[in-house]
Amino acid sequence: TLEGSASHVWADRPSASAANQATNVKIALSQPLFRGFREFALIRKADWELEAERARGEGKRFDLYADVAQAFYGALAARKDVENDETELALTGERASELEARVRIGRTRKGDAASARSQEARIAARLESSRAAAVNAGEEFSNLIQATGVDVAPAPVSQLPRAELPELDECLRQAVATPHLRAAQFLVAAAEESLTAEKGGYYPALDLVGQAYPVRSGSLAASRWDLGAYLSWELFHGFSTASQRREMAALVRERESGLVLIRREVESKVRSSHRKAAAAATSLAAYERAARLADENYIEQERDARLGVATTLERLQALSSRTEARRALDRARFDWLAAMAVLRSLTGQVGRAP
Repeated sequence: TLEGSASHVWADRPSASAANQATNVKIALSQPLFRGFREFALIRKADWELEAERARGEGKRFDLYADVAQAFYGALAARKDVENDETELALTGERASELEARVRIGRTRKGDAASARSQEARIAARLESSRAAAVNAGEEFSNLIQATGVDVAPAPVSQLPRAELPELDECLRQAVATPHLRAAQFLVAAAEESLTAEKGGYYPALDLVGQAYPVRSGSLAASRWDLGAYLSWELFHGFSTASQRREMAALVRERESGLVLIRREVESKVRSSHRKAAAAATSLAAYERAARLADENYIEQERDARLGVATTLERLQALSSRTEARRALDRARFDWLAAMAVLRSLTGQVGRAP
């Protein structure tokens, strides 16, 4: 520390020959040599707090990844619903036209054609609802990534990622190194360094001080500089050091308790997310089987229709069942992908293929 000071003092004259005024100008340079290692502890504390902020930023990035993934797969599912409804609407319209043609030649009842048109109207209404849901889901996704005009087109089934669900124990092991936990651990370390710094107040302080005197009065007027080592020990300061030490010790305990709570919260979220992913995987397998059977039924009905042993209404029913099975399968597939994305964000596996 570099300091400058100037003084002019008037005093009672002790004798006739003594001066009663003194003028001094001093420039002092001081260097602390020992403060109970408080400076080193405070430097380490600042480093730990910086690491905690970095870990928090990484944790927010992981949270954003999970939110974006869920919004993205939700938008894909909504677009896929629109695609399925458009396909069903077109095929139902064709079947209804066939029935009306058969009504005109007297080979089908008018009620069958009316039933087909009614089903076509219901599908058209559902299509409009699906389109509105797709627009809302797309806007939600666009707002989340802060972009406009984003077109979320459903990928072919063969291009969608697929992976096995990891074991729960493996997920819990990976979750130990997640950013949220590391940030809490860094804050505990920072509090411990603060406590170490406060304990340094019990130690003496040693300073090296050099002083130069451009103007100096008195018996040392001829001496223009001096250099000294100063040792000081604070004996009593209203118990402020002890109070600050207790405050830092309480902060350490508070952050340790917070670390325990965060660890439990992370473990609970990982377990819950793993259960949801496992349920989504089970549902996906079941819907894949249901969709396969619905496809086989639809193919059989079309084959029977060409042979003249299946009615148009039976074909419409098979088409409706097939569309519902495909819709449920697509939803299950995107639910699985979203659940896996959330699980990856909780276990710190962001950026890896599902």
